[in-house]
Amino acid sequence: MKRAFVYKDEKSNKFWWIDYSDCSFAVNYGKYGSIGKFELKEFDTTEDCQKEAEKLIRSKKKKRICGRRKL
Repeated sequence: MKRAFVYKDEKSNKFWWIDYSDCSFAVNYGKYGSIGKFELKEFDTTEDCQKEAEKLIRSKKKKRICGRRKL
């Protein structure tokens, strides 16, 4: 599943997205106009991967970063 979040105010214009499936996920984040930083992480089980991905998504929502789902 892919999820994307955007934070924009008078000083910042940032993005963060996660793409997770099976036992791994990829995260990309940074300022708009840049490639950003990539992180890849693998897990022993699908449940562990999903749990960690949802934890990261909740933390973005808690920071009130605007979220949108990619298709």
